[in-house]
Amino acid sequence: MRGAAVLAALAALCGVFLAATSGVLISRAALRPEVFLSLGVLATAVRALGLGRAGLRYAERLRGHAAALRLGERLRLALFDRFAASGRTLDNERSGDPLARAGEGVDARQFRPLRVTLPLVAFAAALAGWSGWLLTLDAGLALLAGAPLLLAALGALALRGPAAHAARQDMTLTQEHGTLLLDTLAAGGEGAALRRPQLAALAAAQERAALTLARLGLAAALGQGAAFAVALVGTLWRGAALVQAGELSGPLLDAAALGTAAAFDALSGL
Repeated sequence: MRGAAVLAALAALCGVFLAATSGVLISRAALRPEVFLSLGVLATAVRALGLGRAGLRYAERLRGHAAALRLGERLRLALFDRFAASGRTLDNERSGDPLARAGEGVDARQFRPLRVTLPLVAFAAALAGWSGWLLTLDAGLALLAGAPLLLAALGALALRGPAAHAARQDMTLTQEHGTLLLDTLAAGGEGAALRRPQLAALAAAQERAALTLARLGLAAALGQGAAFAVALVGTLWRGAALVQAGELSGPLLDAAALGTAAAFDALSGL
């Protein structure tokens, strides 16, 4: 998985600097230089970064999924060995329930590197690489672009616990509701009438859990949107002041703005 992590970091960096380099290329082309061949290096860099991002992303998916599949194979073999060794403890369980619950746990552990580790590595690389480059231009520029990006990531991670709790609650309630519904249909008549209040209570609890998940998703989206607006406006404000003072060129200001916007794409994985 280390190779996939390296590839994920490089792909994230290519995406950020592709946007920045494209900004410089477009800006310099708009200024109509006397020798258009001077844009050749920038055009080549844009092509290389674009192809690099696609190729690295593809290689990362191949290596990451291959590693996840090998991990899942080992986990399932260990799981079946454990069931075979402790079969007496499963006598009171519904048929298939232990394997279903254990299968969900295996899937969660199998895909954890793909869904958690690699997005975190990609985000850390994008944050460090982009903030480091902006720091070479101006410390204030790096702070105004990097701080909102970091705060948005910390906000997403802070919501992880409540979201996981609400998701587990929703899944448990769904399973209980489905089991009770099947029992109600099998009972019929008076049995169905007796179970109706319990079904209604479970349905209401499901609705509350789903509403909690939706609110957490809305909070995450609003927080990331606000952080994006603050970072972009701050970058443009500080960059415009530097351009006016003659400490930064116009094309580099475009690169700073577009690169900052592209850096927020790394948040989607979180």
